[in-house]
Amino acid sequence: MQILKWKKEKKNLYTAFLNNHSEISIYEELVLKYDLLLKKNISDKELEKIKKENFLLEGYYEALKYLTRKMRSRKEVDDFLKRKEYSKECRDFVLEKLEKEGYVNDQKFLEAFLHDQLSLTLNGPFKIKKELEKLGILDYSLLDEISDKVWQERILKIVKKREGIQKKESEKLFKKKLIMYIYTYGYSMSIIESILENYSVEIDENVLLKEKEKYLKKLSSKYDGNALVWQVKRKLYQRGYSSEEIEKIFEKE
Repeated sequence: MQILKWKKEKKNLYTAFLNNHSEISIYEELVLKYDLLLKKNISDKELEKIKKENFLLEGYYEALKYLTRKMRSRKEVDDFLKRKEYSKECRDFVLEKLEKEGYVNDQKFLEAFLHDQLSLTLNGPFKIKKELEKLGILDYSLLDEISDKVWQERILKIVKKREGIQKKESEKLFKKKLIMYIYTYGYSMSIIESILENYSVEIDENVLLKEKEKYLKKLSSKYDGNALVWQVKRKLYQRGYSSEEIEKIFEKE
């Protein structure tokens, strides 16, 4: 096979024009590796070898472009190459090359990921572990080193944020919803309950008064007298208000 001429393309590619009216784009490092610019002829066997290596490099440069956006785990890169339909041979070559060059490093990725989670979110250990599993990171040693005090402080921040929306609920109902809300962040029930054990919310008496008036109006068509009072108290109790709070609001009549 005769090489008629070369053309330098953008980035790191050369195009070789062959005497069979075909052309092939080859990465610069292979052009240099095989001294192709100095050759006038190339055997079919050598050309096939170069094409194979060229394909491997194509996957490598695709992965590099993917990594320019942000740091990725090994699994993320492998999944990306799968979506691009690269063979396992190509993916293994790319990942080995990227790890050797330091572009993929799961330990550094873990460190950066944990830093972002602790700085930019209020996620708890279970949610962080779940995210790491999705990314193919199964070494949780750094995460396990984080003290309970750190998680407790983060839970208190969540509590502080939720206090601002506590307007139309009893303390009991609010605490119940608060526990479940914090749980969705990935904290264990034991640590949540230990923090909220002595936690109390200041209830706006006007809210309870409005609840009372609402049920009096709603139930007055069915009940009256002591029966109405009892039904209203029952409804308020179901809403999470304590007997003391309910009796107090009725005593003000």
